[in-house]
Amino acid sequence: MDKTIFNLRLNFFFWLLLALLTLVLFETECWMPGAWAGTGMSEGFFFLQTIMMIVTLCVIPVALKLLHWPWVKKQITGDGRQGQKAYLRWSMLRCGVLGVCLLLNLVIYYNVLEKSNALCALILLLAYFFCWPSAVKMKAETECVE
Repeated sequence: MDKTIFNLRLNFFFWLLLALLTLVLFETECWMPGAWAGTGMSEGFFFLQTIMMIVTLCVIPVALKLLHWPWVKKQITGDGRQGQKAYLRWSMLRCGVLGVCLLLNLVIYYNVLEKSNALCALILLLAYFFCWPSAVKMKAETECVE
């Protein structure tokens, strides 16, 4: 169990560090912020921002409730090692989905410089912290309660 929690925490911090690295690279202008602004593709950017808002609104409830779906719950409440492997796989997927969506929102925000993607990134960051892996949470989610 300790190894599973350790791996989950590594995965958790990996996505946070990747988002922080993206933020630092744009803020120090190693990557040029506003590169897409003023290119005459305002309709395309509006479409991209709208798609990312919809994706953000869909991803958050799916990721937070992923481990409670019946067919996922059946896998993670399995016996011993198989249940832990399934829990590790599904928890990493949950953090990965939120992390990728967070990174996409940050990159789009810094390239277009519109506030809607920054707000989506903040909402995703808040939702991301609800996925903090702990032994108590793992035990509660993997025990079969009828």
